[in-house]
Amino acid sequence: MMSHAELGSQEETISELRRQLIGQQKVKGFILDGFPRDVHQALSFQEQIGSPDLVMLLLCSNETLRCRLQRRATELGLLGDSSYALRKRIDSFQRDIISVRRYYKQLNLLKQVDADRDEDQVFADLKSVIIEKLPQKESSDLADIKECSSEVPPASSC
Repeated sequence: MMSHAELGSQEETISELRRQLIGQQKVKGFILDGFPRDVHQALSFQEQIGSPDLVMLLLCSNETLRCRLQRRATELGLLGDSSYALRKRIDSFQRDIISVRRYYKQLNLLKQVDADRDEDQVFADLKSVIIEKLPQKESSDLADIKECSSEVPPASSC
C-alpha cells in the first residue's frame, strides 16, 4: 500500500492510535505527526479517543516539504516514498489541509508555525508552543524537552 502512495485506512489508523494511546496513564501527552489527514479522521479520533489540547500546523513551501520528505525516505529506507508517492502525498495534503485548518481554527486549537526555516529553529518554536499551552506546573517538567524522532542529519538543500 505505501509503495503506491496510499496510506492506511481511517479505521486502521484510528485503531492503531487507540491501541498505542489508551493505557498510557503515566504519559502527560502525545504528539501525532501528520495527523489527522482530513476532517473525517479528526472527527473519528475525537469520537473514539478524545479531543486534542493543541493542533500545530507547520507551514512551509512545497519544495521544503518535498525535500524533507525525500530526505526522510532516503535516510530511513522508506520504500513507499518514491517521487510519485511524495508528489501524490503533497497534492493530497494541499487539498485536505484547508478544511482541517478551518476545523481546528474554529475550535481555537490551531497554532501555526513557520517551517520554512532551519529545523532547529522550527523545533524551538514547536517546543515553545507546547510549553505555552501547558499549565505552569507541567511546563517546568518540559524545560529540558529534546527531540525524540529518528536522527536524520540536516541538509542544506535537496
